[in-house]
Amino acid sequence: MIPGERAKSALALCALVLASQAIAHSLDLQLAPEHGWPVRLALHGAILAVLLGATTLFSERGALADGARRVWPAAIPLLALPLVPAPWLLGGLGAVLAGFAPTGNEQRSWRRALGVLAIAIGVVYLVIGARAGGPADNDAAYYLGVARHLAKTHRFEEPIVWHYLTPPPALLHAPFDYWQGLTSLILAPVWRHATLAMAALSALSVLAFWRLGCRALRRPAVQLLALLLFAFSPAMAIYRFDTEAVVPAQLALLGAALALESRRFRLAVALGFLLLPTRADGLLWWAFLVAAVALAAGAKRRGVLATAATGLAGWIGYQLLVFGTPLPPAARLGPFLSHYDDLFAYGIHIQPRLGSLFRPDVLFDQLVAALDCIRKVPFVPRGGLWAMVVLAGCVLAVRRREPLDLLFLALLGAAIPVACFSPILFAPYRTLHLLLPIVVLVGAGALDRAVEALPAGDRRIGAVAAGIVFAACWVIARPLAVYRDRPDPLAPLARDLRALDATLDGQPVATARPCLAIAHTRSPAIAIPSNGEAAVEAALRRYGVRWLLLGGDAMDFTGESRPLLRALRDGRRRAIGALAVRPAVTLPDGTVLLRVDPRE
Repeated sequence: MIPGERAKSALALCALVLASQAIAHSLDLQLAPEHGWPVRLALHGAILAVLLGATTLFSERGALADGARRVWPAAIPLLALPLVPAPWLLGGLGAVLAGFAPTGNEQRSWRRALGVLAIAIGVVYLVIGARAGGPADNDAAYYLGVARHLAKTHRFEEPIVWHYLTPPPALLHAPFDYWQGLTSLILAPVWRHATLAMAALSALSVLAFWRLGCRALRRPAVQLLALLLFAFSPAMAIYRFDTEAVVPAQLALLGAALALESRRFRLAVALGFLLLPTRADGLLWWAFLVAAVALAAGAKRRGVLATAATGLAGWIGYQLLVFGTPLPPAARLGPFLSHYDDLFAYGIHIQPRLGSLFRPDVLFDQLVAALDCIRKVPFVPRGGLWAMVVLAGCVLAVRRREPLDLLFLALLGAAIPVACFSPILFAPYRTLHLLLPIVVLVGAGALDRAVEALPAGDRRIGAVAAGIVFAACWVIARPLAVYRDRPDPLAPLARDLRALDATLDGQPVATARPCLAIAHTRSPAIAIPSNGEAAVEAALRRYGVRWLLLGGDAMDFTGESRPLLRALRDGRRRAIGALAVRPAVTLPDGTVLLRVDPRE
């Protein structure tokens, strides 16, 4: 077939697919939810086969049949998206593909078809992002609130004091002394636009993963399984659409891995550098990345180290210029906390003594906590089984020592020191999520090499390969599901804040959720100090706070300030030291807004 005829055949095949889908939907079958996908898919396939057969009978020289045979891989990945909730069908598809080892034009066709699936998943992300509610937790609300303030004022500052490790002299102050700010700088100030931006970045990460997976893996069945595990990981069901730092960090890692795979070592270091302005723990991740790239670079190691030194010098210079310290000041003090409440204790001084971090008992406790945190991250549905596959992949990577293998081993090794860095502040449900593409690719690499090691050409060996892939799909991907609209657990509090925005009138507010306050109101905010009435009064005075917001969060607040907050909420107290407090608004859910004024 000449190229023009092949293109026409491909278009005709697409038209038949759309026609069969339209016919299948027009039948309006009443099916139970658990049987809906398999039955509709079988009906779709049957109608398509009938249409294809009927059309081929009337096709001159069999051009359509020949075209269908040549472009068949394009249909396989597109069928995978609705198959995700049906593991036995996904496993069957993988078993069929286990014996398919494309070469030449077939390989290019398969990779492009898998790219079409990646684009389709990106469209799913955009649809979900367009319908997402408010920020799902404090971190996401912080990034959005700071982005709003930057866009509104055009000043490089943040309107929040959410911790007191290094209390700034004023409420409006230099930003990002703990959380790093790249996420806020790339966000739109409107929530709907911000979630679309995060969904778009997530879609780009899927495309980058597709590109990397096609280079790192050989078998189509394993490439398809890896793409679906990454795209619909349970760990990312919220973070892909929330204004969080996880997705930008994953994108930086994937970009660095792609550059390293192409042996563009200095570009890999430069792309990995984006981790520093993205995450508080970015320096540790980047250090391990640079070590892996330098090891892989061989004779080009000097240029790699020069690029890394230039980036690090610029980052340290910025910290010195803004904060007067070589590292972000709050992140530097985080590892020395003895209790989480110390974050919110106003007026205490934390001594950063390195010797306290290296005592054997402290190191042991931190290591146990770190391993427990790593174990709890739900990278894939069957995490325990996949962990064993990843360990096998690590053994194979040690033996191969290719550039990508070195990078993957270094980043997996970095997980433990990152987790140990600050067990008080460490969030197992967030920080390690940026390792998702590495965890999936290392495990998929082990499966890929297991299938590849089987001799070709024997039907019995082919059956073994099919069984391996079917078992992996059935056991590991069994609970996998296409993402749906994510829940919005903080929606009631967000509604309260939006309702109170007119009353607050842009004046400073103290609350147990200051990040949500700056995300949903025009007011700058501070966290309520945890260490008693004197500390609360001192913080309110220092930052000129005029409103005190007490809701259910205040009732759950721990520390010495809890009795005071309860008394203020219940109306049993009308003063905080020399500050007068009077009720202003009480919402139906019991949230109380109090006016704070100096006593006359």
